[in-house]
Order: sequence, then structure tokens, then C-alpha cells
Amino acid sequence: MSFAFIWMLFLLRAYKAIFHLKSLDSFAISILNPLPRISIVIAVKDDESEIEDTIRAILNSNYPDLELVVVNDRSRDRTGEILNAYSLADKRLKTIHLKELPLGWLGKVHAMHQGVKIASGEFLLFMDADMSADAQVLEKSAAVMESEKLDHLAILPNVAQKSYWLDLLMATSNILFTTSAKPWMSIEERPQHSVKGVGKFNLVRKSSFLKTKGFEWLKMEVADDVALGQLMAQNEGRSLFIKAGISGPNLNWYPTFWDMVLGLEKNIVGGFTNYRWSVFLMMIMISFCPFLIPVVAFLTLETWPIFWGLVSVVISFVFALKAKSVIDYPWNVLAAFPIGIFILALVLVRSFFICQKNGGIKWSATLYPLKALKSGCRVRLGL
Repeated sequence: MSFAFIWMLFLLRAYKAIFHLKSLDSFAISILNPLPRISIVIAVKDDESEIEDTIRAILNSNYPDLELVVVNDRSRDRTGEILNAYSLADKRLKTIHLKELPLGWLGKVHAMHQGVKIASGEFLLFMDADMSADAQVLEKSAAVMESEKLDHLAILPNVAQKSYWLDLLMATSNILFTTSAKPWMSIEERPQHSVKGVGKFNLVRKSSFLKTKGFEWLKMEVADDVALGQLMAQNEGRSLFIKAGISGPNLNWYPTFWDMVLGLEKNIVGGFTNYRWSVFLMMIMISFCPFLIPVVAFLTLETWPIFWGLVSVVISFVFALKAKSVIDYPWNVLAAFPIGIFILALVLVRSFFICQKNGGIKWSATLYPLKALKSGCRVRLGL
């Protein structure tokens, strides 16, 4: 009975979160005139299969005052050649080619640090190499920054649906991430550990960012996107987390379920546990309960455990039917939310033990020692 009640309270909180999460389209704004310069900063490494499409999409947008800064972090493929060719053809593209990684830095964070040095925009937009944003998204984002007097805007992109199990893992991650962001709270009320950043779309006001400790303070933080949002909040910056809405940006994230499992391997340990055994064990116990407790209840073949197990299942179905109206996933995916949490917990177990076995995290062919990752962890956890 107690578990069913706790589960109901958690789902009510999750629904409250996704219901209150604003979209980019929901703001009543006027497009700025003149539009501010936006510098899009992208760190790339061995991305020849994606970076050309990204550059073309960004440079072909109609945003009038745009600068694209792409930092090539020690690529061994044709990424450098592609960047050089496009930078010669379009002066809006600035490129940096890094040959070495300084000791005590993550490659991506160091690359973004270098990109900021040459970016000239009033706003800095940090994006991944597989993302792009059209002029409408940039115009609306800049307008929201001004109308809400923001220093940081993180946008959760729309995700193309691929397969049931991939959708389930993606929906579970998004719901948990959104719930921990407490979007029903005002910017002033929201605690620092609930401030979020999104690696696919992190927009900051450059003047405010330069007042912080910058990427040098985040140099060993694998969850650098969330840490960036919390860094801005630490320095009294106003940070807002929203979803894309109809106008985008859109994202074809992981092509398969297994690709997402492998993709989470590098950041789920730091982002969920801060590399601490105590937090890891607590997270696993909490995550296993929504799926395992009802299953155990049914296996007892006793009346009351079965009854409360059924209550938990019914509550999950009701959540799915209600959530379908505010989050863009099929109801049968949302109904399996407890299973999604269980699977995500298994991914965490796998990633945590790989990290322990390797003595650190391997990212883009570089192994970062666990001791350095622990000392450089900046993300504050909290639900």
C-alpha cells in the first residue's frame, strides 16, 4: 500500500513537471530589431559524417547576424579538411584546429573554452555537432532571452521517434530530467541543483558568462551541459529550461536503443551519481522499485499484495493517458514508464561498473582518470 501511494505521488510530480514545462512557442514575444549577433560554438572530433550537414544547415539559415565557431578537437578523419573548405567559402565560419589536449581537461570542454575566446556574439549558443537551428528558432530564443531578462536559456529539442524501446528510454530520460528541473517553480525560487543545461542547445549571454569562472572551472565535468546552467545560476544568472515546441529545434538523436546505451555510458555515472558509491546504490534501489515491487507482489499469489500491485499498474496507465496530452510520446510508451526507469537503472549499473573497471571514463578514444573526474565534478544532484 505504501509503495502504491509513493508511486502515485511521484507520478503526480512527474505530470506536474511536464505539464508546466513551457515551450519556445508559448512565449508572447516580439522579434528583436535589430537582431543581436549570435555565435554558435560547436566542438567536433572525428565528425566527418555529420559536421558538413550541420555547417550547411546553419549557414543556410536566414538569421542576419550569425557567426559559427567550430573547434576541431584533434580529429583524425576528414573533419579538418571539411572545415577549411567551408571557412574559405563563408567568412561567417571561424575554425580552430587543436592538436593537443592539455593535462586536466576534457577534450570537448577544452574545445568550447577555446571557441569562446574568438566568438564575437552578444549571445553564445553551445551546440553539439549533430544539431542545427533555423533562423526562426534563433530569433525566438534571442527574444525570450531579452523579454525574460535571462542569462541562460536551455532548450530540450524535439526528438524523432524511432523504435519502441528507444522511445521508451528517451521518454524516461526526458521525464526524469524535466521532473528534476522543477519547471513549476519560478526562476527566483528554483534551487541551484534543479537548474538544467542541454548540450544540444545552451544559449548564454556572453557578458554574463564572462563574469563566471568559465569552462576552466568545468574542465573535468563530463555533464558539462548541466554544469553550465548551474554555473550561470551560481553567479546570479537567470536560467530557464524549456522545450522546443512546434518550431523546433528538432533532433535525430540516437539511431538505435543500443547506441543510446553506449552514448549514456560516458555521462550517466557523473550526472547521476557524482562517481560516489553511496549515491549509486541509493539511485539503484529507488529506480528498481517501480518495476520490481509490483512484479514481486504478483508472484506472492496473495490477495493484498496483488491488489496493491494492480493499483500501481493502474496508476501508471492513468499517468500515461494524462501525460500523452503534454508530451509527444505514444501512450503505450508512457505506460511503460516504470519499465523505462528499470532499464535506465540497468544502464547506470553497466556504466558505473565499466567506469570502475577502467579506472575512469573513455570518451572519444581518451581515458579520463576517475580521480580527476571526481575532483572536477561540479554538477549538484537533486530531485
